[in-house]
Amino acid sequence: MEGGPSQTHRLTDIYLQKTSDEYTAGWICAICTEYIAAQAALDEKHKRPSHVAPADQNDYTFGRIGNHNVVIAVLPDGEYGVESAAIVARDMMHSFANIKLGLMVGVGGGAPSERNDIRLGDIVVGVPRDGQSGVLQYGFGKMVQGQPFQATRLLNQSPRILRAAVNGLQSQYRLKGYHNTLDCSVSCGDDPSKLVVRRRIAGEGAPVVHCGLIASSNTLMKDAMMRDEYASKKNVMCFEMEAAGLMNQFPCLVIRGISDYSDTHKNKQWQGYAAMAAAAYAKDLLRRIALDNTNIPQRVAGEEDIQIPSDSQKQALLKSLKFDNYNKRYDNIKAAHAETCKWLQESAEYITWLDPDKIINHHGFLCIMGKPGAGKSTIMKYALVTARETMGDRILLSFFFNARGGDLEKSTLGMYRSLLLQLLEQLPALQDSLDLSKFTACHDEGYRWHIEPLKYLFRQAIENIQTSKVVCFIDALNECDEDQARDTLSFFEYLIGSATSKGISFLVCFSKRYYPLISFKKGLTLVLEFRIHQDIHQYVRRELKIGQSDIANRIRANLAKRSWGLFMWVNSVVLILNKEYDMGRIYNLQTRYLEIPGDLRELFKDILARNSDRKSIETLRCFQWLLFSRELLRPEQLYHAALSDVSSRVAPSQISKPDMLRFILNSSLGLAEICTSSGSSRDCERIKFIHMSVRVFLLGEDGLKEIWPDQGDNIPGRSHEYLKECCLKCIKIGSFYASQSLKQVNHLSETTASIQSWASDHFPILGYAVGNILYHANEAQKYGISQAEFLKEFKLRPWVVLRCIFEVWAHSLNTRLLYALAELNMSYLIGCHPSKLAFSEVGDEYFGTPLFAALANGSNEAIIVFLKAQAEIIPEFLNLYEEYCRKSLDLRCNFEARDAKGMTPLMYAVRLGSRNAVRLLLEKGASMEAMDKSGKTLLIWAVISCHEDLVIRLLEKGSDIEARDKAGQTPLMWAIRKRNQALVRLLLSRGAKVTKEKIANIQPRLFEFPEQIREKIMAKRELTLLEFAQQFEETEIIELISRNGAT
Repeated sequence: MEGGPSQTHRLTDIYLQKTSDEYTAGWICAICTEYIAAQAALDEKHKRPSHVAPADQNDYTFGRIGNHNVVIAVLPDGEYGVESAAIVARDMMHSFANIKLGLMVGVGGGAPSERNDIRLGDIVVGVPRDGQSGVLQYGFGKMVQGQPFQATRLLNQSPRILRAAVNGLQSQYRLKGYHNTLDCSVSCGDDPSKLVVRRRIAGEGAPVVHCGLIASSNTLMKDAMMRDEYASKKNVMCFEMEAAGLMNQFPCLVIRGISDYSDTHKNKQWQGYAAMAAAAYAKDLLRRIALDNTNIPQRVAGEEDIQIPSDSQKQALLKSLKFDNYNKRYDNIKAAHAETCKWLQESAEYITWLDPDKIINHHGFLCIMGKPGAGKSTIMKYALVTARETMGDRILLSFFFNARGGDLEKSTLGMYRSLLLQLLEQLPALQDSLDLSKFTACHDEGYRWHIEPLKYLFRQAIENIQTSKVVCFIDALNECDEDQARDTLSFFEYLIGSATSKGISFLVCFSKRYYPLISFKKGLTLVLEFRIHQDIHQYVRRELKIGQSDIANRIRANLAKRSWGLFMWVNSVVLILNKEYDMGRIYNLQTRYLEIPGDLRELFKDILARNSDRKSIETLRCFQWLLFSRELLRPEQLYHAALSDVSSRVAPSQISKPDMLRFILNSSLGLAEICTSSGSSRDCERIKFIHMSVRVFLLGEDGLKEIWPDQGDNIPGRSHEYLKECCLKCIKIGSFYASQSLKQVNHLSETTASIQSWASDHFPILGYAVGNILYHANEAQKYGISQAEFLKEFKLRPWVVLRCIFEVWAHSLNTRLLYALAELNMSYLIGCHPSKLAFSEVGDEYFGTPLFAALANGSNEAIIVFLKAQAEIIPEFLNLYEEYCRKSLDLRCNFEARDAKGMTPLMYAVRLGSRNAVRLLLEKGASMEAMDKSGKTLLIWAVISCHEDLVIRLLEKGSDIEARDKAGQTPLMWAIRKRNQALVRLLLSRGAKVTKEKIANIQPRLFEFPEQIREKIMAKRELTLLEFAQQFEETEIIELISRNGAT
């Protein structure tokens, strides 16, 4: 690159923008808490439509739940009651004429009674009971002397479709074992001995859903006697203030989460939970209702003009969809052996799948299912290759998930990008039919794609194909995230149905393992193990070369029967028996064959056990490079990498490619192979495991630890540390050669080719080492192996020179280490860098500061580390830190990621007292059960940091008040240590136990105590809780725990 790095484009988030008549569901909230819960329930968010009614003064949030586009409105701040709700509903209906599903969702006051055991956090749904419509407007009527109050206003029922969905959802919940609302008197009778004091049980399961009458009025119910009268006489379950203003103008279903008991003890403590519970129920309800059932008039094609994209927009779109290695997995799959796989085209399932007259029976789906190692990917590649030869009249799309590849290679985000790109390249005219105006991206900037916009464009493209037929092959669907896989099948089911209704042929063939089990409504399933016995016979006949003796023929005849349809197993057995035969052990063939285990895991164990004499350091190194290298290595790279710590090596020029391959085959015990991308030169050859199940065995099932127990528990950390040291050694050698070469020339560019040529011939792993030494150091730090000394001793300038040579990294030779770490997103190394707070210091580099380098290169984790470090010393940075964390979460960052101490983002947010970040992370589903490496829980960190409000919040969300860290210390003990009387009092009031037993297991962590207290504890060794507290000499705390039973 000349003149500095290439221009970094700012990425723009892309969200859908719907028109107002595309919204089919209206959702109304009364207060901000309910509004937040409603927004959290959305599956996706939309941009505001370009047009609403001129007089509409509502505030809206737009998005999708299931197949329904939803518009959410909230009442104005400070306005409550039926009139305000009616005005909001009126304006919503004016702006969104196609709303057919109305929901009023929020919190309400419960009316517990003997018949209805309603508790805080439960849900009440307003449905007709005892002649009432589901909502009773109490307080609206007339009083006649001597007669009870008479209600004079009748309210409409909820729409039938919503009431039907309520019943369906109730049955769904009961099938799953959730609570129902059986009359208490029916199940328990009226025996007083069976009545218990009402209290919420800690750890109780899901909230109960009650279906019945909701009372609504402009008056807030805070009278327990009146509440009980309505509960007794009218069987009212809940009181609220808005629904009566909606039922006759905005046909809706009222859903309320119980946040209080409609008495004078009202408070807002339960509002958040109750609002989320009600929103979750509403979301489940909408997902039960099919879009077709809402009878929304569909817009006729051409009714609204679609602006044809410009040529620059089309080019920007195509460019944004492309990514590296999208076809890498397909290229690396070996072609089917001769005479195998031909049965597929003759199978009844495959023929039926292609028959247009039978699509109603299978809905366009063909699922090829099999065990790991059964040959699913080989079959899928064969199917695609054959389709290209025989289906010239069809558009063929394909995506092969790659578990070892980058994020896009193993996610549905990459799949949709690839499929859409293939479709638009094969049918360029489709580009004119895409409505790019629905996206908020500027087309002269970069795109940051999200799933939903891609699905929208893919659907739009498919539905505009007209006369063409499309066949799509998706391999290894199980290798992406399970939720993504489920969403993909659901989307394809919808898309196939939509395309079929428009006369478009769209077929999908996908392969997957048996687990996870993902059901689909209609489709054909082809079980691989039942079909490939003939293929195995053919393969054995051609590849098993053990002579023609009776023993050999018996083995051939039996091998397919014993294989259980696992082609991978057969392949390994053939290699083992061929080796026995080549070594002249014909007499041992039968014995060896019978000794081979019958499944892949046991087979791998057996291979390693039988080669115990060859489990050399070379084999360990070979496996470590294959498992933990950042990319697949060329044969010569792996050869020199595995031997990098061997003191005396033969000159590379004296080692041929076959020599290297023999070494790799033997060192890997036959579990590695060479792969080449189709159409590529031999320079593109790479070494990989023969099957992904080898990797699963070595890492996921602790095979590596079982074989080399001396490597300990932290195999990833130790392996990355070893690879880092190998890279460091290579760089030292390479920098010496480079320094000698530079003495003979005037400029770096003059020696670049010379050094690259020398490395290729003499040190082929050098380029990898230069590009990845910091990656391996970062990973080692991530797994708890300190890199502080490495950062201190690392020679930066020679590394920068080599990186400029091998990667055209146009950087100043005065580049600072912190700058390089920021640009490369090495967040764990930044975390232990002694000068990490210098992220804003300007240097000679292209972007000036490390922070700007991180921002320009999208190094989100690095930016978070910088901001967190600054927030720890300057509280004003907390807001910036929280905001950036929010942005990162919106981009689906891993909020369960851990640093070297085992700390999660939520732990840091609690530790820093960042209330907004805590709320956001909890809303995003961050784990409440996480513990760091010292065993400290979220609650313990809240106590240590003295954040009382967060302690309360965590306890309300179910944090274990008795959880102990690895030193045996509970939250109460930590509160005592922090000399925090308020927290001690709070924890005792919430049920913290005051044990009288001796505390002996605090000894391993004594270094955490102040010196004078450490000496006192050491002198006594074992203490009771009271004695423990006495060491800190806080009289009030000592009295507190004494009054609670401590001795």
